Amino acid sequence: MEEKDQEISENMQGVAFGQLLEQIRKQDDLIHSWTKYYLSIQAGLAVALAFLIKVKGGESGLLMKVGFLFLPILGIATTWCLTNIIVREHKWQGRYIIALRKLNKAPSVYDIDPDPEKPGYIARQFLCLRWVLVIGWSVLFVISLFT
Repeated sequence: MEEKDQEISENMQGVAFGQLLEQIRKQDDLIHSWTKYYLSIQAGLAVALAFLIKVKGGESGLLMKVGFLFLPILGIATTWCLTNIIVREHKWQGRYIIALRKLNKAPSVYDIDPDPEKPGYIARQFLCLRWVLVIGWSVLFVISLFT
């Protein structure tokens, strides 16, 4: 009976190992998807702002003023929200890696346990990028107030 329990336990660990590896891979795919949205939205907002600058030409209509104020606000909001989402996905990936490393007799895939409460290298890069974009959009917002 003991052998059967141990066999089931090893089987369950194999299944758990496969599922955790799959979850880690899915998290990576999610992070890539959110990064594409992040970059696409920021690029789209920059193109829209460039279009407004080109069209402005001498007119300072109400619609132009609203556009010049709205685009930076939208840029800041999307930057902040999408960065939070990407960092959260990285933390979940860290939790799955920790769970994977807790399995007995599991092959060593990752050398160290990440701290899911602290951002890893990639998440830190996004947090730095967030501040660069927020400052950039804020400068554009202030400039649009006085022009």
